[in-house]
Amino acid sequence: MAGTSAPPSYRGHLITGAGMTACRGRTGCRFSFTCTGKRNAVKEREEWATAVKLAKQVIAGEVWLDDLGYATHYHATYVHPSWRHELIKITRIGGHIFYKMKPGTVQLALLSEGL
Repeated sequence: MAGTSAPPSYRGHLITGAGMTACRGRTGCRFSFTCTGKRNAVKEREEWATAVKLAKQVIAGEVWLDDLGYATHYHATYVHPSWRHELIKITRIGGHIFYKMKPGTVQLALLSEGL
């Protein structure tokens, strides 16, 4: 993944606030790792540090991930959410599929939020 600076119009809107709660809806857990019953403790400290550093750089607009930069949604390959048909598939990495919104959708969402 090549790194370049994030487009200025998108900086500040990189966090969706999806939440990391162990939500159990009709389809199960929102994120599978929240429903394992295991303690949320970092085991691979070096990898965790790398992930935190990269996340901070992406949020600050210092790094742009060309492969995933416009991704707004993702899901594991073993689930099939209905919303996937409303988006554009970007790529599959490992056990996850990443999507972006159709042209104009982001602008409409930002306008509806008053941004």
